[in-house]
Amino acid sequence: MASAGHVRLARFYGARARRLLPAGCVVLVATAIGAAILLPPLQARQVLGDGIASALYVGNYRFALHGTDYLAADTPPSPFQHYWSLGVEEQFYLLWPALIIGVAWLVRRRTRHTDSDTPPSATPYLVLLAVVAAVSFAVSLDWTRTLPPWAFFSLPARAWELAAGGLVALSIRHWRRLPSVVAAAAGWLGLALIVAACIRLGETTPYPGTAALLPVLGTVLVIGAGCAAPRLGVGRGLSLPPMRAVGRMSYSWYLWHWPVLLLAPVVLGRSLVMTDRLAIILVSAGLALLTLHLIENPVRFATPLRDSTSRSLALGGTVTALAVCAALVLLVLRPVPRRARRRGRRPDRRCATRFGGARGRSARGGGPGGDRAGAGGGRGIGRAAGCPVESVPAARRRSGRQAGGVRQRLRALVARGRAGRVRVG
Repeated sequence: MASAGHVRLARFYGARARRLLPAGCVVLVATAIGAAILLPPLQARQVLGDGIASALYVGNYRFALHGTDYLAADTPPSPFQHYWSLGVEEQFYLLWPALIIGVAWLVRRRTRHTDSDTPPSATPYLVLLAVVAAVSFAVSLDWTRTLPPWAFFSLPARAWELAAGGLVALSIRHWRRLPSVVAAAAGWLGLALIVAACIRLGETTPYPGTAALLPVLGTVLVIGAGCAAPRLGVGRGLSLPPMRAVGRMSYSWYLWHWPVLLLAPVVLGRSLVMTDRLAIILVSAGLALLTLHLIENPVRFATPLRDSTSRSLALGGTVTALAVCAALVLLVLRPVPRRARRRGRRPDRRCATRFGGARGRSARGGGPGGDRAGAGGGRGIGRAAGCPVESVPAARRRSGRQAGGVRQRLRALVARGRAGRVRVG
């Protein structure tokens, strides 16, 4: 916008459709099939619903609703939970162009009598992004304290992180003017902040809130300092071939790592040990390489698609529809057990097989730098029978009621015996 004075929205969305949707939908369908086969019926249906919402890029709000649902407090994290960040990103890119167009219209009205050869200024868009970032950060601070699931999963509390990247992009000419020493120091400081975030943030850290400033500011400094290309900057290490290879496969690796991590304990039938976790990293990396070379790059760089925005958008719509249809078919093939239907009540989500931290408790799982909800071992006692597993609190309550009934019957028998002895005497 700042250089050409116009926005090619269709071309932008077409490029994103080629880049994100084919690989994302393939992993989504594969995860849905694995969940339908491996998980108990009730839990599988819940996960398939998560998959449909994720395919439509609204899964983050579904996870936020479950995070505030008291009955879902003991529900394991979903294999699709990491799709929340893709939903937030796409929602931002649907809203942001509308704001750009509105600002561009206002700027054109104010400058229509000035010299038309003057290049458009980036300042109005910088101001807009700064306002969006400030409001969103304020929402994030408040919701982290009052509505933690919504603070983590929703766009209003996360938009400031995306706006920070936009501020770097619009101010790139200022970053390029930094002295080499200053740029190098800023880059290494940014890397130190990112490392500190990896070390310091844990399960009990209120997130995002102020804790998100560590990774966000660190990333801003690393990217901004790299624009100046300092000789001794952190960019020299990050541009090494191994690091660039990881960057190329990072999207596919991100898609695969979470479902593999959560479904592995169900396949193994036990808790994960360190060797299992290392093997999972290698397995997900191998799947990411296959996805990169067989799906992501061939579609992304296909000449017929790159030359046609309409074909790219049609491809995105087609693969999304196929992913939703696949999840719906699996829902039909994985019906609710008869016993749950006979009881005429809503299946208790707490009775699903437990193979990790609760979705409500560990909202920080499934996200960039936030996959801290570990996948513990599976304890699906009733999985083989295809019936829900009773939760621990419910089992204790039922046992207490049964014990209370036994005690009452014993007291009645004792009372009858005493009464009989009195009458006989």
